[in-house]
Amino acid sequence: GNAVTLQNITLEHAAIADAERSYHTLDIYGSPDVTLRDITLNRNFDSAPGGAAMVLNGSNVTVEGNLDITVGGSAWYGVNVDAETAASSLDIMNAAVSFTGGSLAFVLMENGGTVAYPAGNWLKYEYEAEGKKYTALLPAAASVDGQAYATIAEALAALDEGETFVLTSDTHEDVVIDDSNVTVKCAAGVTFDGILTLASGTSGIILDDFSLDYDYQDGDKKNPDYGNILINGNSQTLKNCSFVAKYNPDDSQAIGSNFGMVRINEGTGITIENCTFKTNTFSIFPAMKTGTITGCTFEPIDENRPLC
Repeated sequence: GNAVTLQNITLEHAAIADAERSYHTLDIYGSPDVTLRDITLNRNFDSAPGGAAMVLNGSNVTVEGNLDITVGGSAWYGVNVDAETAASSLDIMNAAVSFTGGSLAFVLMENGGTVAYPAGNWLKYEYEAEGKKYTALLPAAASVDGQAYATIAEALAALDEGETFVLTSDTHEDVVIDDSNVTVKCAAGVTFDGILTLASGTSGIILDDFSLDYDYQDGDKKNPDYGNILINGNSQTLKNCSFVAKYNPDDSQAIGSNFGMVRINEGTGITIENCTFKTNTFSIFPAMKTGTITGCTFEPIDENRPLC
């Protein structure tokens, strides 16, 4: 198996996938001080005998950098934190976690095992089975001011002026922001590949640390009608964002005069600062009356097209 049994150890820059040999992909037993840094675990195999991507028993583990976990097939869940033999804990407060597991839980805690986690990124469920208590963490779709929601629709319904809306899981679902004076973000490691619209009549919306990553070849997507980021209203701000999109070059709309990865439809006082743009069409198509673009970088995909 893949066992970590030493004390005060750091495991970093590792990718582990085990289809048959062991019950779990990574076992951490009796290790009171372990740091994981930039780790990828794959437990998406029908041939594996159940199990989890990672099991902690009598161990305290802190995750730094990226933690990417994929489970499926015969797997039970992503991570098991079990304090049956001694105290066990997992700390992901400062990690960028990516979890792919369908309806499976990311973490299952039992026998008093604990997890320190950003509350807005995960939904906590407590239940009892065969007289034993368990706590499970499942990915939230989005959060509002740190409150996690199971769906984007629920989070948008709760969003109000002055609050912050955060996408906490990768999504291709379209999002419409129709509240003024709100901040819209992606959590660390989360990317968006749908259509984001700042609605007409809104103002003062700040798009901060937002990450678009769209590729028409991923799932055989159809090009959006006008672009992926549609800006309406006045005094909207885009800052510290990453916009990446590759469109089908055989679709004439993708190179038409009304198409842009970021399409500004209307409004005054639009500010774009410290953003990166990478695409094979117009990075920005502005129909705005006034605005500024500062500190941005532009990189073509396949062919160089005008900035706007």
